[in-house]
Amino acid sequence: MSLLVINMLPDNDPDAIRAIGELTHNLKNAEVINAANYNILACTGCKSCMCRTSGMCCLKDDFEKIVKLVFEHMNVIVLSDSSLGFLDHQTMRLFERRFSFCVKLCEFRDNNVRHIRYKRTFGFGILYKGNADSGILNEWLTLYTNHTDDIPIGVYPIDQAEELSKCILQL
Repeated sequence: MSLLVINMLPDNDPDAIRAIGELTHNLKNAEVINAANYNILACTGCKSCMCRTSGMCCLKDDFEKIVKLVFEHMNVIVLSDSSLGFLDHQTMRLFERRFSFCVKLCEFRDNNVRHIRYKRTFGFGILYKGNADSGILNEWLTLYTNHTDDIPIGVYPIDQAEELSKCILQL
């Protein structure tokens, strides 16, 4: 099992450092990317990734560095700040842009439209810092991963990194 930790918090944030240590200390194949200063543009909704280029986003920014690493790992944990009770804008851009992994074909399954994409399933989890509603974030992550046929690992406050680490080890 492999894990990619995408840190959207400042590199020297003590909570992030502690959480990363907790997430990676029991894993042989774990990689950490500090992406807080990456230039990740907002999705423009052009649908080029779905209709023209089969999974490749037309925006050329630092997101491409992240995409390459995601495909090397089975599970992804994102460390995020919160804003207005939800994930901050930079983290939301990361998740929005991930839809470029999906290709243009869709199917109706389980009373929902699902993207038919690469036969690869990822596990996604989130550790957030600040004030946010874990229940709403877990519901959002479940809807998000259902739409992309991935596995929700869970959403936890950053001080519960140990709990999320246990969930990862059970996958």
